[in-house]
Amino acid sequence: MAGDAKSQHRIGYYYPTGNYVAKDLDQALIWYKKAAGQDLLKAQYAYGRLLAFEREGPKDIAQITKSYNRAVKKHRWLMARGGKMPSENEDTAFRFLLMFLSLILFKALLSLTLFIITQWRLYIDRPRRSNPFG
Repeated sequence: MAGDAKSQHRIGYYYPTGNYVAKDLDQALIWYKKAAGQDLLKAQYAYGRLLAFEREGPKDIAQITKSYNRAVKKHRWLMARGGKMPSENEDTAFRFLLMFLSLILFKALLSLTLFIITQWRLYIDRPRRSNPFG
């Protein structure tokens, strides 16, 4: 079951609807099963749904239950960890973004501090009017 699971899921998505290809539920099941075998959550759910609701004839309850259970277990595991696991590139990009935002925040705070100090110095050093009654 080698190949890109997301691409296999996309191919499986087109077959039941008949978009871009002839409508063929058996082909959809083949592609969804390949993607589901690589632990793609969407494909596991779609495979179970297709077996349960779309396909005519006798239902393989054990296979449907297995597919749904795998999807539910993975979904719970991911939700317990705040969603999907970031890839290495996403993690690097996120760290770069945090570093960039912290640099911008530091520059903004430094500029604000310098502005306040300058304005305070101007206020203190302003010429004072003499008291005409004094």
